[in-house]
Amino acid sequence: MSSKKSGRSKDSLQIYARVRGLMPWEPKKVSLKVVGNTVQNKAGKIVNSYDFKRVFKPESTNEQCFKIIAMPMISNVLKGFNAVLIAYGQTGSGKTYTMLGKPKLGIVGVLPRMLEYMVKQKAVKRVELSAVEAFGHHV
Repeated sequence: MSSKKSGRSKDSLQIYARVRGLMPWEPKKVSLKVVGNTVQNKAGKIVNSYDFKRVFKPESTNEQCFKIIAMPMISNVLKGFNAVLIAYGQTGSGKTYTMLGKPKLGIVGVLPRMLEYMVKQKAVKRVELSAVEAFGHHV
């Protein structure tokens, strides 16, 4: 859905994927393949393909995710639009790592980067932030 009339810089809805690397204890057999901005998942003889705005490979950093995903959102927020960032995925897939980071290891997530950036803007007088975690049927 293009929104040139509204003054927004890009489409209203953009879906990204981030593929994490295998953990040392996980089997080395991989059924997932990244081809450009498409993720392919092989289940037996069936290959399912999913297209995204961009796919971040395992070597991608939270800073890269911030620049590509969050900065355009921030730009729109500074123009007066609302923004929502949703992380969705299986348990252990890296949602918390991407969104919050690993502070004890010095890894900063996308949300702290967004907040820090917004607070440093001279034009920003007030920041409202809401967060919700849904796990199973618990919110």
